[in-house]
Amino acid sequence: MKAIVLFSGGLDSLLATRLLQEQGVEVVGLNIITPFHDCSQEAADRAKELGIELVVRELGEDYMKMLANPRWGYGANVNPCLDCRAMMCREAKKLMEEIGADFVATGEVSGQRPNSQKIHQLMLISRESGLGGKLVRPLSAKVLNPTEPEKDGSLDREKLRSFTGRGRGKLVWLARKDYDIKTIPQPSTGCVLCENS
Repeated sequence: MKAIVLFSGGLDSLLATRLLQEQGVEVVGLNIITPFHDCSQEAADRAKELGIELVVRELGEDYMKMLANPRWGYGANVNPCLDCRAMMCREAKKLMEEIGADFVATGEVSGQRPNSQKIHQLMLISRESGLGGKLVRPLSAKVLNPTEPEKDGSLDREKLRSFTGRGRGKLVWLARKDYDIKTIPQPSTGCVLCENS
């Protein structure tokens, strides 16, 4: 069983990776660079620590076209969060098909971000990316509808998690207690498109 994990090197993507690894899933990390965000070095460092392959892809002209006219609109500023996440997941789907992986996973936590992680938004991203039931969110799986790998028994749903909301305390606790992750990544400053300036 092989999965593509959208991998920033942040706490959520680290935990999503570890949850899959403990079920015997081979993980390939995918880090995506946009014209406004590049965390590829942090991702490479963390991928090495976890012993996973990391693929880095860059979104350029297509990203800028999407930014100029996002189908699902903007957040508080010029942040097209839903379109951006769907685009990243489409890129992950391409890689999944290229290397014969079985599904895509992300570190998204239901309710963590207001513009892209409410349950109905997560479902929209699954649909718009073309992944549908092949998009797994290991950190919030038990509060979401079962995905294809859970339904067919490839993933044990009971070993996935039910995190919701914005707090990091339980995620940090999981990282330290269950996975012995000593260096907890600081929260991301986020996408510059969300900033007023």
